[in-house]
Amino acid sequence: MALCLTLGGQAASAEAYTVDEVSVRAQVLTDGDLFVEELFTYTLHEPVDELERHVGLGGAGGVEFFEAYVPPKGAKLGSFAHQGLKQLDTAFREEDESFYTFPAVKEGTQELYYRYRVDQAASRYVRTGELEWKFFEDSDTDIHNVTMEILLPQTFKEDQVHAFLHDPTGGRLQVMPPSTVRYDNPNLSMYGSGAVRLLFPSEFLPEAPTKSEAVRVEDILKEEAAREKRFGMREMLLGAGKAVSAGLVVLVLGAVLTLLFSLKGRLAGLRTGRPGLKELAETDPVRLSFLYRLGELQAGDFAAGLFSQRRRGLLTVSAVPAENRFCTEEGAFHTSLQFVRTGKGSGDTASDAKLNAWLLRSRKQGTPSVRIDSLAGPTLTEYRSGKRTAYYRNKRRGFLAGFRPWKESVEAELAGTCFRPYSPLRRYGRGLAALHALLLLYLFYADAQPWDVLLYLLLFLAAGGGFTLHRIEQKWRLALYLFACFVAGAIIVDAAASGVYLLFVLGSLLLVPLLPRRSLTWEAAGDRGSIRSWRRKLKQGAVGAETEELSVLEKYAEAAVLLGVGREYLTKLQERLKAAGRTADSPLLSLSGGMQSVLYTQTTLRFTSDGAASGQGSSGSSDSDGGGWDGDGSDSGGSDSGGGGDGGGGGGGD
Repeated sequence: MALCLTLGGQAASAEAYTVDEVSVRAQVLTDGDLFVEELFTYTLHEPVDELERHVGLGGAGGVEFFEAYVPPKGAKLGSFAHQGLKQLDTAFREEDESFYTFPAVKEGTQELYYRYRVDQAASRYVRTGELEWKFFEDSDTDIHNVTMEILLPQTFKEDQVHAFLHDPTGGRLQVMPPSTVRYDNPNLSMYGSGAVRLLFPSEFLPEAPTKSEAVRVEDILKEEAAREKRFGMREMLLGAGKAVSAGLVVLVLGAVLTLLFSLKGRLAGLRTGRPGLKELAETDPVRLSFLYRLGELQAGDFAAGLFSQRRRGLLTVSAVPAENRFCTEEGAFHTSLQFVRTGKGSGDTASDAKLNAWLLRSRKQGTPSVRIDSLAGPTLTEYRSGKRTAYYRNKRRGFLAGFRPWKESVEAELAGTCFRPYSPLRRYGRGLAALHALLLLYLFYADAQPWDVLLYLLLFLAAGGGFTLHRIEQKWRLALYLFACFVAGAIIVDAAASGVYLLFVLGSLLLVPLLPRRSLTWEAAGDRGSIRSWRRKLKQGAVGAETEELSVLEKYAEAAVLLGVGREYLTKLQERLKAAGRTADSPLLSLSGGMQSVLYTQTTLRFTSDGAASGQGSSGSSDSDGGGWDGDGSDSGGSDSGGGGDGGGGGGGD
């Protein structure tokens, strides 16, 4: 088994010092113990109270003693004895298996002489003796100018001793008869795991107990020959891995930029020819909201269903006095919209039936109708007082109980014409997870990692991949899997290969939130690109205020409210109508005439920054039961990504 000696340093900062030179003499004793002398030359760049010498024993018996001294200035290891030297205080900390030395010099150059003895570091078998010694593993800094001499108990001929270097960062190991094996490395990387394995005659350890395990020298030699072959191919294999990783970095960043700029939608819009504003005004409000939000309707989109039926003559709209509780609030309104069934039918689709059953149920007296302000959540005053928390909690639950079936019905009607039958997240997410698994396994193999490490990595990737692919539509699973790959990639010894792969992981993490769960058809993508462009025009000014018929302006106003720019559009519309000498009696064309009730209600149905009410947030969480109007703030929901303060924004606004 291995004795692992790792140079640490001041726990507070690995950059507080550098190790300029290390000389080691390790004597294998006849009883299997290892007596070690070390001379370290540090440069302390800032005040240092303690220096760490980590001792990971592996299968060794333990450290019999550990001492630290100030050596004679300029002396070489072996030219002095410890007697008469100034001994420094040391302390052992079991939790990290480290000895801490308290240096005499706080800054500048400091030389330290360590001497310690490790019990049963070497093993005696029937046919061979063995020393497997790992040193300076997991160092916090590079170690420069390392020389080490391992002295065997008896003299030997060159063919009696086999020496193997397990150091992927370089270095040289030489068998030097009659009694020495020498290791040199001008720069032992902090990422290296230097290790030496020696085989020698078992007679060299006459006082050591003989272990019962059957060890065949021939098998060990075959194992080491295979390892050396892998080390010989390491640079070539890692070069290929770095090239593949670099190509994947470019590929994934290109995908990120493509999705960020929505090239598909924009190019599709150019291909089909962007419809004009009048053509888009004829788009059904439900389809407009469905496309704009990529199929994830939010609670405030209930207005799309009412606007749609109004356009088809199934509902009429009028202005009625609002409830008194709204009249003194911030963003107060005195007039609310009321939608009343005309008696010309109940609709052509299942979603119409769901909406009617939800919002336009028959009343004991009069025609079925719905007032917009009756759907709103608590006002700011009510929210702060908390007096009607239970009432609004039940009201919100009732709203969601009706909203969910309507939303599902709309999706069933429109998804087939708007979305392709496959999921980009499923297709590319699975491929991304598989690609990372294969590339990681290849890089670990190319880096000449031990086979047991490769096995553990394979089991980890299999378990993580199963966890991720089981519910790939949950993006957090894929992101967590990639983060785990990032941690694993940092273990790769070759810094360049590790660095390029980690860039690939970071690019993949940027890509995951951009991968759509569903893919728009070519026609629907073009329409959505046009809708986004139309939204910008509506936000910038009251389009057609001087020339369009009022019925067309009503459709513009409805679309502006659904796209989250209703306040901007209606404010500018009133200004330009007044300047043009036109009057507009429609309640849909004025904030004070009733549209403010829609904007206010939409705002109370989602989480807002002032905390007045929390309802539904971004796509995917619009029908959750957490938080809401309960006054506990337990469901932030997430604000809409593109809307303004009207309550109707979101879903990819510009």
